[in-house]
Amino acid sequence: KQMGNKNCWQGIPGFYEMKKGQLSLRLMSGSPGMLIPFRNQYNQIVGWQVRVDEVKNSVHVKSAPTGVQTELIEQPNVVKITKNGNCIFEGELEVSKKVEIPFQEGQIVVKIHKGQKYLWLSSANKNHGTGAGGSENPLPVHVAVPSSHLKHWNSGTLHQTKSVMITEGAMKADLVADLLSERFNKEELSEIGTTVLAIPGVNAWRITMPVLKDMGVENVYLAFDADLVENQKVRKALIDFATKLKTEGYNVIVAAWNPAQGKGLDDAMQAGFKPVFQIL
Repeated sequence: KQMGNKNCWQGIPGFYEMKKGQLSLRLMSGSPGMLIPFRNQYNQIVGWQVRVDEVKNSVHVKSAPTGVQTELIEQPNVVKITKNGNCIFEGELEVSKKVEIPFQEGQIVVKIHKGQKYLWLSSANKNHGTGAGGSENPLPVHVAVPSSHLKHWNSGTLHQTKSVMITEGAMKADLVADLLSERFNKEELSEIGTTVLAIPGVNAWRITMPVLKDMGVENVYLAFDADLVENQKVRKALIDFATKLKTEGYNVIVAAWNPAQGKGLDDAMQAGFKPVFQIL
């Protein structure tokens, strides 16, 4: 039984068309794993991430003579390097570090990149495919609310709230949204709220600005993992984000917790702890 228009798949991230002779197939790209929906402020699924079953590293040539090719023949770090089909090198290399391989015809530099646990479902480079955020949109912002609220939230209805917490990762945001009401009393929740936004990373903070405006937000709680903020570039992005929020008139509050309680806010709250808040 056909459901919907035959072209309804067009514009949906991950779907594409493959033609082989007279045959035309509509397929879905991606890696084996668990699909994680990204819902917008109208409870519409606007993107997906895949938590892959198997994280795979990849090897890349940084510089080499013409004809040199590399292949990761065994995870996580066994590499084979060939030139015109002839093996130059085969063995283990250090991950995340540029490695020089001696070769008489010129320098070969390769690097093994760590695989990602979460990948966007995208078909951007395929026939009639669509990128992770849709045909004309940036990467999506996930709007997480408590499970008890989600099942009564009609798709297409704008979710408005005075306060939101912002973190990285949709699954983390969903879990924190459920845990907030368990760790804080009603008076505290009237200020903190129970809505959590998830972005792909601190550097992607700009995609939250139209969402915050649309939802009528006044208070923004920043809740990013401490180890992320230790990175100089990430820390600068967080400062830029907080500065922009203040400039736009938002009240900005940082959520903090002892890393010994948990790497992320979800870990700390699952362990029975709750964050402390510092107004900027």
